[in-house]
Amino acid sequence: MKNRLTSLASCLWLVGMCFALTAFPQQPFIPNSLTTSEQFVGDDAPPAVANALDDEFNQSTFNSSQWTWVNQSTATATVNGSGFLELASTAANGQRMLTQSVPSAPYKFGTHLACGQTQENFHSCGITLRELATHKSIILYLSDVSNVWDITAFSMTDDIAGTAGTQLFTGVWYCGNTAYLQLERVSANINFYVGCDPAYNSTFRAGQAAVATYFTTAPDQVGLFSATSGSPATATNAHFYWFRRIS
Repeated sequence: MKNRLTSLASCLWLVGMCFALTAFPQQPFIPNSLTTSEQFVGDDAPPAVANALDDEFNQSTFNSSQWTWVNQSTATATVNGSGFLELASTAANGQRMLTQSVPSAPYKFGTHLACGQTQENFHSCGITLRELATHKSIILYLSDVSNVWDITAFSMTDDIAGTAGTQLFTGVWYCGNTAYLQLERVSANINFYVGCDPAYNSTFRAGQAAVATYFTTAPDQVGLFSATSGSPATATNAHFYWFRRIS
C-alpha cells in the first residue's frame, strides 16, 4: 500500500531519534507527523458501561448480527471464547472488512490488535472509517513490509477495488506486531491516534485529515480490516482483542 523507500528515508532522516529511543521502553515512532502527546486513552479492561457498538470478542461465537462484511471473499471471522476476534483470509490482494454504522459526530473508535501471528510480508490490519456509497475511506493500520513493522494512514478512493489515494503518514513501528489504534471524527476533521501499551501511559495523535478532502459527503461506517497487497503471503490473519467507542 505504500512505498517502502518513503519509510526508510524518513527513518534515516531521524536516525538519531531512532537510536535514542532504544534507551527507554519501546515507544511508537511516527516520523514527520507527531503533533500531540497525551495520556493513554485505550485500556484493555472493558468499560464499566459498554456502548452499543462495543465488542469485547469474548463470546463463544462471533456476533454476526453486530457486524457486516464488506469485500469478504474467502475471509472468515472467528471468536471462540479466547478473548479475541481472528480475521483470516486466504485471498490475495484485498481489504477484508467488518463494519458497523457510525453515530452522528463527534465520535472516537479504537481497537487493540495484533497483525499476523507469524510475520507475513505485505500483510496489514487496522481500523477504518468509510463511506458506503462511494467506497471512499480513511484507513489506519499496522503492516509488515519487508519484515519491518510500520504504522501508516492512507486515504482510499475505492477500498473494495483496492485503489489507494493519498498516504497521510507512515513510520517504522518499534512495538512489534501489536498496536492500539483510534480514529476520531471531530467536526470537519478526522484525527489519528496510535499507542504501544497502556503500561507506558502514552498515546500519540499522529495526524489529521479533513473530511471534505477524502469523502464525497462523510464516513457512515466504521470497521476493522485485514488486507494483503504487493506480493502477499498465501494466508493472513489478524487478532482484534476488542473494539470500542471511546467517546
